[in-house]
Formats: sequence, structure tokens, C-alpha cells
Amino acid sequence: MDKADYQSLEAYSRGEMSALELRRRLDEATYGDIPRLPSEASLPLPRAPTAGREAQIERARAWMSPRMSRDLKLFVVDTGPLIPLATARP
Repeated sequence: MDKADYQSLEAYSRGEMSALELRRRLDEATYGDIPRLPSEASLPLPRAPTAGREAQIERARAWMSPRMSRDLKLFVVDTGPLIPLATARP
């Protein structure tokens, strides 16, 4: 990896460059390479910016899961068959 590629990875890691722009700068990089390459260069993956995007994120959540409430509660009623499995040893 040359210096220009590493600088592009650093910019992507800081959130200053999109994954599409990084692919363009790295020529033959695939979308599968995007999470792997920063890791191999000991750089963290960028965090998605949320400041100023709260309304957009809320609309996306509502669109993707319209029937799901914000607080999902799960009740396990019949745990009888699970108890022997939990205590079994291989």
C-alpha cells in the first residue's frame, strides 16, 4: 500500500470521505474491501455521523419497521425444555 492509499484510508477512517470515494481512489477496491482495509492498516472504521440527521434516521426506522414499537418486550413462557439443555454438559 502506497502513501496516497494510506492517506485515503485515514481520511475515510476520520469520516471525511465516503466509501464510494474511497473505492474510486483505491481503483480496484470492492465494497467487501472497505471494512477490511482500514483494519489491516490499524485504523478504526468511521462512525456514521448522527448530528443533524436525527429526523432522517427516525424516518428510516419508521419506514423499515412500521409495525414495531420502540420498546420491544420478549416474554418466554415455557422454559421447561430449555432448563435441561442449559444444565447438560458435553
